[in-house]
Amino acid sequence: MNWLYAHLPHLYAETWLPQFHTGEPVALIRDHNHLIEDANDAAKACGVDVDMSLNTAFCLCPGLQVTPRDPCRQQRALERAAVIASRYSAWLGLDAADGLYLEIASMKRLLGGVAQIQHRLQLALQQMGYSAVIAVAPQPKAARLLARAGQHRCCDQEQLIQALADIPFTALGIEAKTELRLAKLGLATVQDLVQLPSGDLSYRVDAELTLYLDQISGRKPWLPPPFKAAERFHWYMDLEQEFESLEPLRFYLAQGVGQFCRFLQKRCLAAQVLRLKLQHRHRAPSCVDIKLANIDNRPESWQYMLNSTVNRLELAAPITAMQLSAALFEPLDDRDLHLFNNVSQECDQKKTQLLNRLSARLGIHNVHFLQISTDPRPEFQTICASQPAAQAQRPAAALVAPLWLLPQPQPVAIDRYIIQRGPVRLTSGWWDRNAAHRDYYVAGDSGLTTQWLFRDSDGTWYQHGWFA
Repeated sequence: MNWLYAHLPHLYAETWLPQFHTGEPVALIRDHNHLIEDANDAAKACGVDVDMSLNTAFCLCPGLQVTPRDPCRQQRALERAAVIASRYSAWLGLDAADGLYLEIASMKRLLGGVAQIQHRLQLALQQMGYSAVIAVAPQPKAARLLARAGQHRCCDQEQLIQALADIPFTALGIEAKTELRLAKLGLATVQDLVQLPSGDLSYRVDAELTLYLDQISGRKPWLPPPFKAAERFHWYMDLEQEFESLEPLRFYLAQGVGQFCRFLQKRCLAAQVLRLKLQHRHRAPSCVDIKLANIDNRPESWQYMLNSTVNRLELAAPITAMQLSAALFEPLDDRDLHLFNNVSQECDQKKTQLLNRLSARLGIHNVHFLQISTDPRPEFQTICASQPAAQAQRPAAALVAPLWLLPQPQPVAIDRYIIQRGPVRLTSGWWDRNAAHRDYYVAGDSGLTTQWLFRDSDGTWYQHGWFA
């Protein structure tokens, strides 16, 4: 079994601090003890380093921008990265606040081998703006140790033992008194510890350390708890300043829509509604539903609709945060991918694209689909619906009616007509105020036209349509 571990050392900053990769010195601090947890290159160039006190950091860099780490945001960022990585593994686990375990032995044949999986995951994380150190080893904790030591390696069992010779045992994160005891024994690397008998090391040094080393070397099995993503989509971005227009935020909204489409495609789902929520400082949030004419999961459809919605939207107040969310999904129908059997599918895709663009231009409430209802009264059989019918079929007991119906039945003199067919009785509408008791006829007149007539219950004749 092969395990891949992805260490995301700057996960929080790369998710929530857009200025982290600029030339300004930026640092992340632990809220409980005010020690530096992460710093960008500009801050490190001034001497700021991890685990440094905040006072010392300000002495070295007076212009340092600091942000306390929020554990809830950290977890959301890690779960977002996990959703991206889950495309490459059937078993994925979360580690601490910035690491991911991926079981990849079962995916090698499907995705083209370990190197290809490693490359594709690295590229996917880079596209999301995450820098990652990725390592592969036979055991999950061995891959974790390599990645957190900064080693981009892909090792089998023999290569793993050799790689452990380059990692000092201080990388294990053990207590200071245990490190001192190991140093007094003349031990320096993780390889030195792994090669010792487990029983002696447990008795003389530490039982928990021995168990950890056995899990690294594979002498004892260990699996990370599996992570299962919630079947709800949620994207959130907190803005560092207030914005009076969405125009400069289109790029970030496009990123959110891209994540939404990947969320759908991974699960073979499609959606029709995506909610955009804009938060304001001094008033209630504004909510806008981005609606398609039909379900879809393609980025181009959602991006087009997003741009059209943003163009029409007028902000009630400056915004401080943005949120995209969706909870209603539908499974995609099975599709035939044969080369010569996809003509109808291409037509369906073009039709969906056309409907989505019409909805974007005219508004979703101004696009309607004609359908046939089950009401036998001709004037009520054609209705406007917000969704196309699954299959347009006439009711089994429908009248033989012309295509051309008059907006309102018109009174006529029956002596001008010659009855050709009929009567066909229609009695309906007793449940509302438009009850109908009619006898329908097909009749011709002196002008050689064929018309559709009916006689009401009071004996009055009406023309209801034209056949020819």
